[in-house]
Amino acid sequence: MALTKLTTKIRALVVDIGATDYQTYEYTTSSVFTVAVSNATVTSVLQNGATLGSGEWAYNSVSQEVTITASLTSGDAIQINFSYYSYSATELKEYIRAALVYMDAFGYVADEDYEMETDDIYPVPSNRDSDVIALVASILIKPNYNMYTTPTITVRYPRTMDKDEKIKRIIEKGRWPIGLIRVITFD
Repeated sequence: MALTKLTTKIRALVVDIGATDYQTYEYTTSSVFTVAVSNATVTSVLQNGATLGSGEWAYNSVSQEVTITASLTSGDAIQINFSYYSYSATELKEYIRAALVYMDAFGYVADEDYEMETDDIYPVPSNRDSDVIALVASILIKPNYNMYTTPTITVRYPRTMDKDEKIKRIIEKGRWPIGLIRVITFD
C-alpha cells in the first residue's frame, strides 16, 4: 500500500499523469502485434471494430507484444487500445529505493527505520516521511525541475542547483511539525 501511495505522489510531482491511445494494424500473416509505447497496459483489442474477449488475446508487457488467438483473416483491421505512463511502476520502485538510500546517506531522521521489501516499504511511512521520500525520488527523476509540491510542503530551488544539493537541503529541512504546511525557498 505504501508503494502505491508513493507512486501516486511521485507521478504527480513529475507530472506523469498517464494517457490513453491506440494503434491500428492490418493482419497479414502474423498474429503478433507490437505496441510501440513503453509502459503500456493494453485495455482492449478490436478486430474489424468488434471487441475481442479476454481469452482471445494476450499481452506480454516485457516484449510489448499482443498475441491474438482468435481466428484472423488477411486484411482484418486490428486496433489495440492502451493506457501508459512515462515511468513504469518498476522504475518508480527503484527511484523510491534510491530515495531511501539518499535519505539514509544524508542523515534523514525518519519516524521509523524504513526497509524496502520486494513489494512494499515496512513499516508504512507516515504521511510526512512519504512526502520526503516522494520529493527525493522526484528530484532523482527530474533533477532540472525547480519546484516540487506535496500536500505538506512546497520546495523551490534555483535552476543551477545540482540534484545532490537539492536532496541534501530537503533532508536538512525535512522535519517539520505535523499539520504545518511549509514553503521552502533555496537561494
